[in-house]
Amino acid sequence: MQKPDLVVWVNGEAAPAGQSRLRADDRGLLYGDGLFETVRAYKRRVFALGKHLGRLLSGAQRLALPLQYGEADLVTAVTNTLAANELTDAYIRLTVTRGVGGRPSELDASQACTVIITAHEYPGYPARVYQEGLRLAFAQARRNETSPLAGLKTLNCLDNILEQHRARQAGYDEAIFLNTQGIVAEGATTNVFMVEGERMLTPPLDAGALPGIIRACLMERLEIVEEAFGPERLARADEVFLTNSLLEVAPATQLEGQSIGDGAPGPVYKQVHQVYRNLIPVRDTK
Repeated sequence: MQKPDLVVWVNGEAAPAGQSRLRADDRGLLYGDGLFETVRAYKRRVFALGKHLGRLLSGAQRLALPLQYGEADLVTAVTNTLAANELTDAYIRLTVTRGVGGRPSELDASQACTVIITAHEYPGYPARVYQEGLRLAFAQARRNETSPLAGLKTLNCLDNILEQHRARQAGYDEAIFLNTQGIVAEGATTNVFMVEGERMLTPPLDAGALPGIIRACLMERLEIVEEAFGPERLARADEVFLTNSLLEVAPATQLEGQSIGDGAPGPVYKQVHQVYRNLIPVRDTK
């Protein structure tokens, strides 16, 4: 039996994906002028949606994006899109562009944004990621912590995509960005944490790191220190683990082909992973 067309929410209307339309002069398409969020749903319940929408609305304010929907509107749209697609475990993407019109250098606050919400079935990462750990390499490009886009989840993702592609072509799983000062900033798709003795560290946001949602959830519950560190300290760490909303919490066991710690997922990672798993909604609310 052919699967039904996915339902997509675009500017207040839900329709089959095959019938959705995007203007050719949309600034998201022309200039990457916009933001996005990727959210997980477990057992039909969306995880940390308030934090995701808070980051989206904060980013829209920083970029002067005239978002015409408030948080309550977006919560309803996300939950309705999930339900319309009859998904249980899923990932949801919210995309906001500046909309259509205007010269490239003009930020017209009177025009309406384009808002797109999609939902897809999500089986998760392969088990080997959590059992064996991720293999890391340093990115060739640098994260510009002085950029007005630093810390924003914008549609301008080519640095990340190209460095991730280069890393994977070389047999690695994730690229780690240093900033212009040579300080560890973040992964191409992740936030970075390391363990030194009894201390858990993560780069500060002013190093160029994205204020990740899983990062925030862990820092609310665990003693994690924001501290700048370079690539040499990362290489000498007892443990390294990475986070994002799709990956959740995963260990890293190699860096540039060399073992991190003893080359296996460590006890601190396992404790942190359990803390995160305890946060996930497991009750079916159908």
